[in-house]
Amino acid sequence: MSAANRSSKHATALRVRFWGVRGSTPTPVPDHMAVGGNTSCVELTTPGGTRLIFDAGTGLRLLGDHLLDEARQNGGPVRATILLSHLHWDHIQGFPFFRPAFIADTEITIGGMSQPRHTLEQAFRGQLNDPYFPVLFDKLPSRVVFHDLANQPLALPDVVLRTCALHHPQGATGYRVECNGQSVAYVADHEHGDLECDLAVRRLAAGADLLICDAQFTPEEYDSTFRGWGHSTWVEAARLARDSGVKQLLLTHHDPWHDDAQMAAIEAAVQQVFPASRVAREGMEIEL
Repeated sequence: MSAANRSSKHATALRVRFWGVRGSTPTPVPDHMAVGGNTSCVELTTPGGTRLIFDAGTGLRLLGDHLLDEARQNGGPVRATILLSHLHWDHIQGFPFFRPAFIADTEITIGGMSQPRHTLEQAFRGQLNDPYFPVLFDKLPSRVVFHDLANQPLALPDVVLRTCALHHPQGATGYRVECNGQSVAYVADHEHGDLECDLAVRRLAAGADLLICDAQFTPEEYDSTFRGWGHSTWVEAARLARDSGVKQLLLTHHDPWHDDAQMAAIEAAVQQVFPASRVAREGMEIEL
C-alpha cells in the first residue's frame, strides 16, 4: 500500500484499542501478561476525533494516563465519553483511578442504562464514598455528566450509536457504532439462550466490520458449572459472528483463571470455526 493510500485510509478509519480485556477481576500475574490482566476497557476513535470508551474497568487507569499525555501535547483539556455495558464492579472499578477526573478542566460524560434500583450517578457516587475511597465524588474537580440512554439518545457529531439489551444478571447493554460506512459492535457480558436477547444481539451485530464479544468460558466450563452466570463461550461467539455476517471477531472478557497458554488454545480453536477471529489482547490496536 502506498503512503498516499495509507494516509487516505487513516483519514477515514475507525480505530479501536484495548486497554482491558479481562473479566470479573484483574489478574496481575506473570502467566496472564501476554493477553493482559486489566478488566474491561475499550477505546474507539473516529476520523472526526470522537472518542468513545466502552466500560471503565481497571484498563481505564492506563487510558487516563494516555489521555493526559495527549492533552499536554495538544494543549487542550481531556474530554471523554464513557459508555457502560452495566454497573458490575469489573466494569466501573477503574474510574476512581482515572487521573483526568482529578483535573479541573476535564469534561466526562458517562452514558449507559440506569438500573431499577440504582442510577448511573448513584453507582459512581457509591464507589467514591466512605468507607470505600478517601476522595468523595463531590470533591472531584472535573465536570462529570451522567446520561441515561434509556431516557434520551446520546447525540454524537459523526457517529450513529445503537444499543440493545443483553442477557446478564441485573441487565447489560450492547452497543453498535456506525461511522463512514464502518461499524463496530461491542457485546460484553451476554449469555446466549434467551431467544429475544439473542435475536436482538444478532441484529445489533449484523454485517459489522468488527464484533467484540464476551467469550469468558469454554463450552466445558459453561456446561459443567457456569450456566446462568451471564457469560458466553467462544463457540457461541463464533456462531454469533457467523450468523450475523460480521467480518472480524475479537473475543474478550477473558476468565481470570485462563492463563496465556489456555487463551492461545482458545484462539486456535475458535479460528477453526470462524477463521477471522482472534483473542483480544491488552494494547491491541485495530484500524478499520
